[in-house]
Amino acid sequence: MTVPLFLPRPVPEFLAGLDLGQSQDFTAFVIAEVRRPVVGPPHLDVRHLERLRGVRYPDVVRHVKDRLVTMTSVFPRPTVRLAIDRTGVGRTVGRGKTDVIVTRRSLT
Repeated sequence: MTVPLFLPRPVPEFLAGLDLGQSQDFTAFVIAEVRRPVVGPPHLDVRHLERLRGVRYPDVVRHVKDRLVTMTSVFPRPTVRLAIDRTGVGRTVGRGKTDVIVTRRSLT
């Protein structure tokens, strides 16, 4: 078994995912750190995972934004990409909210 060699990254890289559930379902939110070995596919290390239920969509948007902005106090100038499941509820909420949730300006 070979162990992948990772080079230090000067800028931390994260991938966040949001799956909005209907009112009776859970909404899932995850933040994973992307680590790229010298050879091979990237590794995703889950740093934050939560499920929300009974939370209004505007409150979910604020919650996600707060979590992502908080990362800047822990990691200097991280690269963060947000993926929203655009099936069902995510299609409607995600259409106009991605700029509200996170912008490059608000994270750097």
